[in-house]
Amino acid sequence: MLSLVLPTLAAPQVQFTPFPTPTPGLDGRIIYIVQPNDSWWLIAARFNLKPEQLYELNNATSETILAVGKEVLLGFGGPAEVTPTAGPTPTPAPLLPTHPAPWFGDPVRVSL
Repeated sequence: MLSLVLPTLAAPQVQFTPFPTPTPGLDGRIIYIVQPNDSWWLIAARFNLKPEQLYELNNATSETILAVGKEVLLGFGGPAEVTPTAGPTPTPAPLLPTHPAPWFGDPVRVSL
């Protein structure tokens, strides 16, 4: 009887994702937009990087101030390095006979 009173939820409620997932742009750069209260350390920790990597990628130091809305380069994306694999082997050419073909008829005589 209780089930008739309570509404049934068909799907779970939408969950808030606190950190947007940056994806590579058309040029391959992975950019993060600085949010309020972000720091180099926090951004590095959030994306599993070392602060030194962020400094190098962004020509920055630990003293560089992050302004809200500033773009921070996290790295570069793109296709994985292609490792060539061996293809099918060519079919060997059939062996030709090594003896001269039989001669039928008179040989042509050339006089000089």
